[in-house]
Amino acid sequence: MLDFHSASGEERLQAYRNVHDVWGRNLSMDAHLHRRLASPTHNRARWFVGCLDTRVVVSLACYDLEFYLLGGRAAGIAIGSVHTRPEYRRRGYARSLLSWVEEKERGRGARLSALYTDIDPGYYVQLGYLACPAWRGQLDPRTVTNSEPGSASLSPVSLIGESAAVAALYDIEHSRYPIAIARDTDYWEYLSRKDVDDTHYFLQHIDGERLGYVRLRPDRHGVDMADWALGNPSDEFLGCLLDSVIHLARGRGLTSVGGWLPNTPAVRDRFALQARTAETPMLKSLDHRRKLGPDVIEAAQHFRWVDHV
Repeated sequence: MLDFHSASGEERLQAYRNVHDVWGRNLSMDAHLHRRLASPTHNRARWFVGCLDTRVVVSLACYDLEFYLLGGRAAGIAIGSVHTRPEYRRRGYARSLLSWVEEKERGRGARLSALYTDIDPGYYVQLGYLACPAWRGQLDPRTVTNSEPGSASLSPVSLIGESAAVAALYDIEHSRYPIAIARDTDYWEYLSRKDVDDTHYFLQHIDGERLGYVRLRPDRHGVDMADWALGNPSDEFLGCLLDSVIHLARGRGLTSVGGWLPNTPAVRDRFALQARTAETPMLKSLDHRRKLGPDVIEAAQHFRWVDHV
């Protein structure tokens, strides 16, 4: 019979070895383990396992999160790295472990659970999760000739040195949505350690006013917008931010600008959007008295890549 419990240090290592077949990134086992052990994201998680005797056969990561929810705040969790060893699949072990963790976290006060699935969302729908809209946009900035940012431009910024100003812009925008991830001081400190090659910019008006910020993640040929926020999240200001990023990328000779982008007019005017078939956000209410309405599910398209676990 499976024994579900919080992972010991050795059991966590077993779980890391187990997931190499799915998330190994073509690394050797030693390199894979080193990357996981050094990862700010994986170190932030609480790991849970299901064992047969002393062998870890199923595991997952659980991250504490707080959400903006319908004008208030709600404690919650994010689930990641759900994995069952191949020889033990199709026995319901992952489903049972996830249910066990959800019940445990409900007892600690969690009201929401979020995850990002790379498999058929239908699997998690059976477990009570709701699939949310998820879009990705991509373009070659060299083909864009009408994206001059006008009266605003991007100014480099240190996330550590200006974390309070960046956090204030984030809160102004995201507290308006029916749902968003609420970021406290510790969470911003974690983001400053995550993906240290990312670069950060204020969107700054010529009069010096900071209109927003953006975090750009380098890839092989360009940049992805991993995070951003605007003090005025209107289509006009979002268009200004997008044009500024495109202008910056074109000036550097990059061939790609993209990212998780919401399906709004400003985005559609510039990017060809495609529904994401991986990293699809899903939400579940852990409060039996509250269901998540269509407005909440729709608003999840504003989740940012940097929050992905």
